[in-house]
Amino acid sequence: MRSIRTKLLVLMVLFILIPLVIAGYFSTNIAESVLKSKINDSNQTALSVLNKYVNSFKRDTETIVQMLSESNEILNYDGSQASDEAVLKKLEETKKAMPYAMNVYFATPSKKMILYPIQKLENYDPTERPWYKEAVNANGKITWTEPYQDFNTKVPEITVTKAVLDSSGKLIGVLGIDISLEQLSKNISDVKLGKTGYIYVVTKDGITISHPDSTRLFTSIKKYDFGERLLATKNSTIQYVSNNILKFASVRDLDSFGWKAVVTMDNSELTGDVTKIRNFIITVSIVILLIGIVIAYFFSNSISSG
Repeated sequence: MRSIRTKLLVLMVLFILIPLVIAGYFSTNIAESVLKSKINDSNQTALSVLNKYVNSFKRDTETIVQMLSESNEILNYDGSQASDEAVLKKLEETKKAMPYAMNVYFATPSKKMILYPIQKLENYDPTERPWYKEAVNANGKITWTEPYQDFNTKVPEITVTKAVLDSSGKLIGVLGIDISLEQLSKNISDVKLGKTGYIYVVTKDGITISHPDSTRLFTSIKKYDFGERLLATKNSTIQYVSNNILKFASVRDLDSFGWKAVVTMDNSELTGDVTKIRNFIITVSIVILLIGIVIAYFFSNSISSG
């Protein structure tokens, strides 16, 4: 009788335990998947706001450049001193209207460079500069350079240019504005998401142009094992290991320049909540199992005694 009772007790415990283990396993996996999806959705929302901000920045800048190119001072430029002064004043007005503008300038085919703020340039031929040639080749369309590091200040910059043509299509000159990305980078870097999350931005070639760690600026993301995978990711999430820490990154393409914005977080942001859920499930399962063992014990006793 004792053997039958023991077998009944073991069998009933297994009937209780196996479904609890299976249910706990799948519940934890589902919870992890749901939490990961919610965190990624939250990160993508933040990146979507950043995308709109960058789009607005580009649109507003191009509007200013277009208006400057259509001003009388530029269209009627004739190379005289009076015309130089009129253009310089217009460039000054533009600079004051753009907090992020570092230099505003107008270069002519005769190699003259009108620059605000006024700087002394010796033996400088603007017509040989890449920005000038690219603008001329664009035939009146607004062009943007890739972000670069300022030689003196070391801050990230980007240059927007436009060739100005007269009614017959003849080149009057090229307008250019050097724009500091320092404040944009700072605004992005100051955003904190969760306990460990932050945002950084890389160019389409993988050069970091915004990062909370200034030593990472203008370094290539490709030097990391996960770099190529990150650049190939479009508006989704990847997991990777950095400095022996498991991380995950939500990636979004920024429409205007082809850059990528990334929210990176330690995997502990996810596993911390999953662990709480798993511990709760284990606790409940143990309580149910203990209750089940008691019930099974009395049930097996009643059968065996009967």
